[in-house]
Formats: sequence, structure tokens, C-alpha cells
Amino acid sequence: MGWIANQWRNGAKISRSIALWENFVFEIRRDEDVAILRLTELSRRTAEDIHAELQILAALHQQGQAVCRAVPFVSGDLVLPFRQEGCAINACVFERILGNQVQAGDILADRSLIRAWGALVGRFHRALAQCDLRRNARPHWTANPLIRERCADADDDCYHTILRECVQTLSTTGLECDFGIVHADLHGRNVLQARNGNLAIIDFDDCCYHWLAYDVAVSLIWLFRSGGDYELVRAELLEGYHTQWNLSHTALSLLDHLSFLRNALDYKLTIQRSQIRQVSGPLIYRASFIKETLKWQLQHVLQ
Repeated sequence: MGWIANQWRNGAKISRSIALWENFVFEIRRDEDVAILRLTELSRRTAEDIHAELQILAALHQQGQAVCRAVPFVSGDLVLPFRQEGCAINACVFERILGNQVQAGDILADRSLIRAWGALVGRFHRALAQCDLRRNARPHWTANPLIRERCADADDDCYHTILRECVQTLSTTGLECDFGIVHADLHGRNVLQARNGNLAIIDFDDCCYHWLAYDVAVSLIWLFRSGGDYELVRAELLEGYHTQWNLSHTALSLLDHLSFLRNALDYKLTIQRSQIRQVSGPLIYRASFIKETLKWQLQHVLQ
């Protein structure tokens, strides 16, 4: 596998593994030059999908947004296809951004920081609105296979039924002006804080056409599952968001459906990954915890 790093810089090597979740992400290094290598199975993302993602990053950078841009391989390509043990893979390299992931506990310790996070999402959407993405080829949110798939859990029928109802509600609601490209995974692990306090958004692998409120919903679920009060966090995020960008009453009415959608998809993905890796431990515990938050949502939010 190390040969792929050599396609970025002659003599470069993989220095460490960063993530082995949906993609395989590594830090690669040659002397003092460091970058991030991401390997994506073709069954997840086509080269066209990835090129569209990289176009979004380039457009956001032009708008002054701090995002992780792609860097070319020696060949000049931004996406390099190859096969490994019979599996088709697309590789790309991103510049490394120095910073620490944002911790939910730090955000929840101060309500003003929850509002600041909402403002971050709003500024991001404002920048996206100024980008010319009409030719972008990112998928529609309903293309996510997890929406259709069931997982081998005795309680999945209940959650799958509610999820299907949420998808139906979202799919049949007029789009108005609140639909477009979203990050779709905007939580603290995908935002890096530099020493000077500046924030950079990374990992656009899930970006897709969706309700803009979905990015708010992702942040809401992240903070809720980290111990935040659902209603308080919801209110503070929206107050901060609306200082930068506005959501219509229709979009606001769908926010709780979107937060359930996010939570249910996280649950399904965690169960799926635990089955693939055939492990119990942390993934099973995570699935059990998410299940409890889903039950809470069914009882208190989607009554």
C-alpha cells in the first residue's frame, strides 16, 4: 500500500493511520512535507463523485472558507484509481491542516459557544450559496443506501418504520430555497481549531444535495448525544445560525425529522460496521447508546 504515497511525492511513505471507518485515511510524509491520503472504495464513491467534492472545496476556498483542499499526485491527477486485492479504489490527497478537533464538552460548557457553532454552520451555508455549483454531480440525500437497508437488530423494524415515514415527509415537502449542497457530517471531529482559534472544516466525503437544515440537525445530534439538553441546544444553534443565514418556517418544521434521520442512519451504520468487523466491544456499546437516544426522540420529539 505504501507505493500510493510515492505517487504524491517520490520517496514519500505512510507515517500513520488516521481513520478506518467508511474510508481509509492516512498521514503521508516525505521529510518535512506532510499530507493526508484518503482511499475510497469505488463501490462507495465514483471518480465523478470525488471530483465533484473537490470542486466544492476549491469553490469554498475561493470564497475565503478554511477547508482542506486537494493536492495533485505527481501525474497531475487529483483522483488516482487503482486496484488492491481485487478491490477498485479511488485515491486522493489533501493538504494537512494543523489543529485540534472540537470537543462537544467544550461547546456545551458555554451557551454562547453553542450559538457560535450555529453561526459557523450559517456562515458555511452563506459561502456555499455564493459558489457556482450548478454542474456539481454530488448525490441526492435519498441515494444513501442506509436509508433502504435494514440491519440485523431485533428492534430495527420499529426504527426503520419511523425512518421510512421521516423520509416520506421530507421527500414530499416543497423545497423552497432551503435545499442545496450540505456538508452532511458537520460535527466536532470534522472541524479543526488552530492555535489562533480559527476553525477549518474537513472531510467533505458525505456532502450531498439535502435540506440545509440537515447540517444543523447533525450538529444538534452530536451535542445531544454528548449530554446536551435537546431543546436548549436546538434553540441556541438556531439563534446562532440565523445571525448568518436564514431557514424558512418549512425547513424549521422539518428539523426534528432531520435529527431523527441523522440519528437513525448513525445507528444503522454502527450496526453495519460491527457486523463487517465481527467485533463486539466499542461499536456494540455505541449502537446500544444511540438506540437509547432514538427511543428518547420517539417519545419526546416525534410523538
